[in-house]
Amino acid sequence: MIKVMANNSKLTEQEKQKLIELIQQGKPIPSHFEAKLFDNGDSEFIEVTKDYKLVYKGKEPKEKIIANTPAAPLQLVRSFNSDNKFDDGWHNMLIFGDNLLALKTIYNDQRGENKYKTKNKIKLIYIDPPFATKQDFMKDREKAYRDKIIGAQFIEFLRKRLILLYEILADDGSIYIHLDEKKGHYIKTIIDEIFGEHNFKNSIAWKRTSAHSDSGKYGSNTDHIYFYTKSDVYIWNQQYENYSDEYLKRFSRIDDNGRRWTDGPLTAKGLKGRGYNYSYKGINGYWRCPPETMKKLDAADLLYFTSKGGIRVKKYLDEMKGIPIQSSWTDIFPTNSQAAERIDYPTQKPEDLIKRIILSSSNKDDIIIDTFVGSGTTLAVAEKLGRRWIGIDSGKLAIYTVQKRLLNLTSQIGGAKTDDRLEYERTKNFSSSLKASRGLFLVTEKARKGDLIISDSFLKSFAEFIQEYLSGNSEEYVSLCIPEDKLKIQKLVAFQNDEDSDGDLTIKVDRINFLISFIQPKEKRDKGKKLGAREFTLYNAGIYDNREILNLNWSTYKPFVSQLFGLRNEEHKIHGFIADGYIGTYSAYVWNYPEHKNLTLDTEYVKTLHTVLGNKAGEKFYVIAPVTAMAFMEDEVKFGDTNYVFLKVPLSVLKALIEKGEPGSLRQPTSETDINEVIDAVGFDFISQPIVKAKYFRDAPLNPTLEDHDKLDFVIEIDEFKSNTLVYDPEDFENFETLSMVMIDNDYNDDYFNLSQVYWSDKIIKEDKTKALIRIPQDSFEGERMMVIYMDKYGNELKIVKTKEEFDAPRIQKRRSASKAKRRRKK
Repeated sequence: MIKVMANNSKLTEQEKQKLIELIQQGKPIPSHFEAKLFDNGDSEFIEVTKDYKLVYKGKEPKEKIIANTPAAPLQLVRSFNSDNKFDDGWHNMLIFGDNLLALKTIYNDQRGENKYKTKNKIKLIYIDPPFATKQDFMKDREKAYRDKIIGAQFIEFLRKRLILLYEILADDGSIYIHLDEKKGHYIKTIIDEIFGEHNFKNSIAWKRTSAHSDSGKYGSNTDHIYFYTKSDVYIWNQQYENYSDEYLKRFSRIDDNGRRWTDGPLTAKGLKGRGYNYSYKGINGYWRCPPETMKKLDAADLLYFTSKGGIRVKKYLDEMKGIPIQSSWTDIFPTNSQAAERIDYPTQKPEDLIKRIILSSSNKDDIIIDTFVGSGTTLAVAEKLGRRWIGIDSGKLAIYTVQKRLLNLTSQIGGAKTDDRLEYERTKNFSSSLKASRGLFLVTEKARKGDLIISDSFLKSFAEFIQEYLSGNSEEYVSLCIPEDKLKIQKLVAFQNDEDSDGDLTIKVDRINFLISFIQPKEKRDKGKKLGAREFTLYNAGIYDNREILNLNWSTYKPFVSQLFGLRNEEHKIHGFIADGYIGTYSAYVWNYPEHKNLTLDTEYVKTLHTVLGNKAGEKFYVIAPVTAMAFMEDEVKFGDTNYVFLKVPLSVLKALIEKGEPGSLRQPTSETDINEVIDAVGFDFISQPIVKAKYFRDAPLNPTLEDHDKLDFVIEIDEFKSNTLVYDPEDFENFETLSMVMIDNDYNDDYFNLSQVYWSDKIIKEDKTKALIRIPQDSFEGERMMVIYMDKYGNELKIVKTKEEFDAPRIQKRRSASKAKRRRKK
């Protein structure tokens, strides 16, 4: 449902300064400022401006979203590439968690101590959110998306994140939102509300597939990328694309230095009354430039005097930047199954697409943020282009995919270009050789080793054949285009041709002169050099390792748990006792667990606290402490007029989670088709390892071929998989009910997990759900050690490391031994 309503967006600091400058200079104020300066409740104003909003069920006020969204403290997991640090202490950030909660953390930090150094530094946002269309996006594959949140729910899901993204974006920053045709028009209305319609710059149409037929309608082969800025002052670096072959034909003239040029106009009929009216070297006209510029062009030998008495300007091809990029992008191809850059992650976008965006709207060392990281293309390209980055994703597979990608970077952006030139295009002076010859014999590179060798006998026989069917007695020329390794002459003499001659060699046989032109081999792909990524740190946001929290020192523990429970840090005294801040309107105190791990909070402690507070704590007083430090089960204890409420780490967070009916906040997919399901914020969760019972052994391949008939697979047979969360016991689940995926690193380096293969639960669990089987071909186990990660649908992991020797003796040998023993018993 869409209604016409007024819009009232606040002015940024950049816009305020711009407005002041316009007023001081006596210049008119642009119309788009009116919507920000006048009351949006004025019906006359609404009628004049025709402003509008998208209205739907469940749409919350912006202020309520910002106030009510909890901030998820960032728990440091580990840093990578610490030997390649930034000079100013910055480190790139990879965050596993709900992007809404993580964005609120960055929002709060920018308005507080700016610990993460992002205030007014995030210059570019690119997001590629799930499209909520329930359609296939990958040709000849299963669905890459199957979003559950549709319609108004999806719009509000994205709107919440866009509101916080607007707030953390630098005043001179830009945002690109990548969507398809199904929801793009709705989302644009939302973006207009948040960023201001006057800050809309482009709707970019990216041709993501070649032409195809859609039954009953025009073929859909484009995505739409909406480009907005936060203010009138923003970063813009014009990008260009190469000229077409047709356009390049215009540069047909060549000067004495070999430079190609064409000419362009210096006059135009439409300039009459507006251009520069003067005479130059006796030629009158309305010129595009003043006399001073004309003289400079003349001095630089850049004027071209035509035979008809006109003056034009010379344009040299080597000085032309190209055609400015337009809003229709047809020159960037998707990362299909054959693309060299493909990392086998559904919905992966091409690096060249992101490269264009980053180069256009950011400068070196600017911070770029992507809150739907997926395969990590934005982060990888930002790294290669010398930008800083923040990436957020709620999928563990995405995090491990990005981790691998960043630790195995090369300088090449996009797939290395394939040499698609045909044989004749790689042959010297092909056209002129053909014109000078009676005929052409071409040996393609498809000729196998030893086939079609151009030997003495071949050339003699060929010359006899030609002469028999060629009239006259004069010498003739015949062209041979061959790979160089096909020429194997012994007695015949080959004459080296001059650089400008047709062909590379000439071999004379009777009256036939064979012009030999070598087909140059295809250029090898430039895969780029190994590129060491700058230091980046992995964080958890919204799902935490409780053991790590309890091992923090006091200076780190206190702010972490304060943020976990939304404590507003404002120290204040109550009867001489110093409280740490407020939760809502009530005072709160953080128990110093790291320095008092051997002490226990019991009823006597509460009595003593009540006495110290002098019965002046108010109606409610919060105490934050780990559940392991408490000697009672109650969540509240009342003394006098005060309810002492104990917020237990982690149980109190999980209690709120249970009340929402959701046992885990970051649901993981169980199949490739669900890899990008929308995950809305539902709260926090704490890591707890699943229970896994598995066997590891060797076995013959199920369908052996001639190549692997004598090899043995490494087999993982899972007999039991159950989650053991802090909310539910294993008995609450059916076997394999919560298995998400199994990830393998086939060459574990004892440092970090380098993803090799993903096995989805829907592919490995047997129909009777008694077991799950994973087969790893013998040659795929590349290293000495393998890491196996068992993942449940709540993001909990169990990591196991196995050597080759720890896989039991081959099952085929055991079966044979059992068969022999059975025969012996019969005897």
